[in-house]
Amino acid sequence: MKRTSALSGIVGIVFLLFAGLGFILTTGGFARLFSDLNLFAGIIAVIGWLVSSRGSLGTMAERAPRVSAPTRQFTAWPSSAC
Repeated sequence: MKRTSALSGIVGIVFLLFAGLGFILTTGGFARLFSDLNLFAGIIAVIGWLVSSRGSLGTMAERAPRVSAPTRQFTAWPSSAC
């Protein structure tokens, strides 16, 4: 997943939070427009994130963990460093 797609997801969540807070805490025509624009921008950003990271969402759980240096010391293979 690229850094820009992760940023798009975070920005989308922030827009959706602003839309929810604007809808709950304010009244009036301009406030409703503000809330609707944030909702629209948040949905577009989250959809963009989902589309751009579609291929890597399933592979995140399948990655094998890296073997660290201390773990390599205690393997069954003989080491030339002993």
